Amino acid sequence: MGTYALKTTLQENKIFVTSQTKLNVPLIAPNYLETVKELYKRAIENQLEKIVLVQQGP
Repeated sequence: MGTYALKTTLQENKIFVTSQTKLNVPLIAPNYLETVKELYKRAIENQLEKIVLVQQGP
């Protein structure tokens, strides 16, 4: 039915976070409503996670 992907990359001392949600159907049947709601709920929770930076030794 669909996918969610979160990608984190580091380029030139900058952190880039990209998220992508794909639905493979043009219309969602009512019986899949809870599944789609859960997909978006998890995507939002994932996007709200903090990025922890750890300083490495010299």
